[in-house]
Amino acid sequence: MSEEIKTRIRDKCHALAQLLCKKNDAYGDSATSPLRVFSNLSVLASIKCRMDDKLSRIQNGHGITTDEDSFWDLAGYLILYQIALEDAAKKDEKHNVEDGTMDKTQDMDEYEKQHIWEG
Repeated sequence: MSEEIKTRIRDKCHALAQLLCKKNDAYGDSATSPLRVFSNLSVLASIKCRMDDKLSRIQNGHGITTDEDSFWDLAGYLILYQIALEDAAKKDEKHNVEDGTMDKTQDMDEYEKQHIWEG
């Protein structure tokens, strides 16, 4: 991989981080700490629902505009999903390691298969 591509990757990742922080400032921590006024979805299910909505917009041709970039939003939701997944694993580990239902050495992919995708 060329240094130019590596630099461009770093620049895009930095831009995404700035976008996520800006939106977090504007909306609060609504993705990982939702108000739950109308929905009782888990944090992970809620983020997956938001990703489905973005993918639907992209599929229907509404994601490529100068005003709203659904691709950036989707990339952001993927990052937020990883954060929420880590938080869920920590919460689950805290409550379940002692009773043996979660192995501390279990990798996130296996954890996700066993615990997250069930619901």
